Amino acid sequence: MDQEILSALVNSSHESILTTDYSGKVLFCNKSSENLFNSTSEKLLSQNIFDLLVNEDIKEIKRIIRLLSEDSNGGLTYLARFKKSNNDLPLKVEVKKLKVKKNKQVLFIITPHTKEEEEAHKLYKLLAENAYDINIMFEGDELIYVSPSIKDFLGYDVDEIDSIELWNGLIYEDDLKEYQTQLKKDQEDKIPFSYYTYRQRHKNGRYRWFETKIRREFRSENLVVEMATSVDITQRKKFELELEMQKEFIEQLFDTDPNLIFVRDGNGRMIYCNKAVAELVGKSRDEFLSIEKNMFPASDGQIHKYLEMEEKVINQGEEILIEEQIADKNGIVNHFQTIKKPLKTQNGDVNMLNISTNINKIKYYEKETQNVMKARNEFFSAMSHEIRTPMNAILGMSELLLRRNPRKDQSKLLKTLHFSSKNLLTLINDILDFSKIESGKTEIEEVNFNLKELIDNVMISLRPRVMDKNLRVSYTISEQVPLVINGDYIKLSQILNNLLSNAIKFTPTGTISIEVDNFKQTKSGFILIFYIKDTGIGIAQDKLKNIFDPFHQANKSTARVYGGTGLGLSIVKNLVILQKGKITVESEENVGSVFTVTLPFKNADRSLPINSLPTSQISSFNWKMKLNVLYVEDVTTNQFLIEEILGDWGITVDMASDGFEALKMIEKKEYDLILMDIQMPGIDGLETTRRIRAMEDSYFKNIPILALTASTTDSTRDEIFLCGMQDFVLKPINVDDLRAKIVEHSSVVDEFKDMKIVDAEPDKEDKNTKIIFERTDKLFLGNLVRYQEFLKMTVEEFKTNLELLNVSIYNDDLTSYRQLRHRMKSIIATFGMTELLKLLDEIKEKLNKGSLTIKEKKEYVQALEYHVQFLIDSLSNKLASLKWQ
Repeated sequence: MDQEILSALVNSSHESILTTDYSGKVLFCNKSSENLFNSTSEKLLSQNIFDLLVNEDIKEIKRIIRLLSEDSNGGLTYLARFKKSNNDLPLKVEVKKLKVKKNKQVLFIITPHTKEEEEAHKLYKLLAENAYDINIMFEGDELIYVSPSIKDFLGYDVDEIDSIELWNGLIYEDDLKEYQTQLKKDQEDKIPFSYYTYRQRHKNGRYRWFETKIRREFRSENLVVEMATSVDITQRKKFELELEMQKEFIEQLFDTDPNLIFVRDGNGRMIYCNKAVAELVGKSRDEFLSIEKNMFPASDGQIHKYLEMEEKVINQGEEILIEEQIADKNGIVNHFQTIKKPLKTQNGDVNMLNISTNINKIKYYEKETQNVMKARNEFFSAMSHEIRTPMNAILGMSELLLRRNPRKDQSKLLKTLHFSSKNLLTLINDILDFSKIESGKTEIEEVNFNLKELIDNVMISLRPRVMDKNLRVSYTISEQVPLVINGDYIKLSQILNNLLSNAIKFTPTGTISIEVDNFKQTKSGFILIFYIKDTGIGIAQDKLKNIFDPFHQANKSTARVYGGTGLGLSIVKNLVILQKGKITVESEENVGSVFTVTLPFKNADRSLPINSLPTSQISSFNWKMKLNVLYVEDVTTNQFLIEEILGDWGITVDMASDGFEALKMIEKKEYDLILMDIQMPGIDGLETTRRIRAMEDSYFKNIPILALTASTTDSTRDEIFLCGMQDFVLKPINVDDLRAKIVEHSSVVDEFKDMKIVDAEPDKEDKNTKIIFERTDKLFLGNLVRYQEFLKMTVEEFKTNLELLNVSIYNDDLTSYRQLRHRMKSIIATFGMTELLKLLDEIKEKLNKGSLTIKEKKEYVQALEYHVQFLIDSLSNKLASLKWQ
């Protein structure tokens, strides 16, 4: 197209058109431009586009021109004001790249703007003026743009920052040199992005911290355009400084801490340690942390063990508390208690924090305490022996004399002696029990037991005292309470015995009762509540709060009138707490007291047998035991006592005064059983037993040896069984307990179980059709009270055993069935029920073969119920007949 035609077309345009070079020099303008600026083309061609713009828009247009140099930008639009324009309003300026032949130019098209464009421009200006960051642009040493936000950050107007020298002049002197050195290096290395941190002076004279990101465009070898964004990080720097100060403070604090404190990362490397760690290993902190495997001196096996443990802390989030031994730089081993716990960082990594406390002193005092406790236990053991030995003679001989029909005046004196001796023994037992609990030696056992049987036994043991005072004693067990439960029946018996003994002691007349109810169900069982009520003298309200304190009694006269140490209730409370229970008391003077005990129990474990408390039932059996017994004892009075007691039972007794004599006698004569005192001159009972067990013949290894001891400590009992003894009897000797132990561990035991010691045999024609009572009639010899108690317990036991038998059959539980069958066998034989025994044996064989069908199980259960119920009914009828005799 002809040049003149093109010029005519451009000049006829209503838009103002100009072209410039990249420095802004006007190279061409059309007629509309002349009208816009009220000037001639000659004048305009001698000017620079930046001379025509108002100052506030010059830097933005310069920025646009620089941006057009990028290939990605084809054109940009901006609303700008011109100085000599006929219109004071901003005009729309389109800035585009223009290539004329080989020359690069900038095309300006200036037109009036629309309302929408003005609104968009206002928004742009608003965003630019309120930018969160400071945006600047410079080309070489020329500053070509500063965003309005500089006012907010540094307090200067845009016009006040018009050169790079002024901008740099605001940078803190100490930071400027480092900044310019790094800037020059980054420009030389042509790094496209760089970050710098420095302080700049606010107009008010204070300095603020900025982090500046600079993006570079390398136009030519010597021309670099840099666009910078500065972010105010003053607050962050403040936090960092505070954090650094806190870190320094914490490090100083940790360095003053004598504990070993260190942090290990997930790779097993120690990344921090305090001064105590460095001193322990004899290295500086930096030197120790720089070591690849910075561990305490230890064997490879120990190091591997610790790293495994610490890996578990890091990976599984476990917290571990251990005791460990760590050697120092001199090889001295120290004891530490160490806690290892996970330590999470802000970026989500997990390290391990270790804090080790030196417990050398604790270990020393612990050892000293153990020595003191050992000495204390030895003292109590010795005291127990020294006191119980003469008490054994006093109690035993007074009881023997009472059995030999003394005169009335002698009987009164002997009873007083016997009663006082028992009181003294109770005091000794209370002190020893309290000492045992206080030393933490008491353990809780969990076994199955029959609650009703337990309370029956407690009641029976207290009956003589109840009858002496003519008191009415009763108990009730709620139907909600299971008959067989799981827990520590010995501790429960002790609790009830102590509380009932107290009630009897402080109740001159009236009633005493026990009520048992199911207080609460738990996941594994239930909580039972026991109410022990009496109509006794009661306790004053101001004394109730101290009633469970050791050595405390309601008033000074209590000990004088009623005796006792004031330890009974303290022992009860400790036993209750040991079982995670609770005890409370309500009382009113001259009205009575109610002790409330709540204790947790578990459901009966059907895989375990049902335990029974030892009773004195056997003491009613009147037969002669044809046994030869060797009694090893150095105290003459005790020899005389045992000889008298065993002589009454038909037992032949040989005496040995020490262990050496016992060893000689046992080699010359065979004995059925040996009763061995523990503490004797020469060699004691424990060593004597070891020497007997070490002899070659099987007779020496198997002969039953029972210890007679006054010591109740756990260590003594452990030694008794470890040396080879079968059992022990406590001094002062309880005659019923001694007889029961002899029966249990001698040849009499089998005869007792099968009742062969009784000569009477049932008639053959009757043994399958009725219950035979001849044997039990002979055994109890007319002691109706004891006979009634025996029948009651047997009925209750068979009711329970029948239920458990049925369960074991349906569950194919051969182990439980065998235990129940063994438990019932001797008593069934006593009553001559051979058919029931045959049925039990038949079921056992079937269960053993595992061949019972569902139908057979039902049939066997029905047959058992028939036979057992027949036995229960017969015993109940016998019991009813005894009440009328």
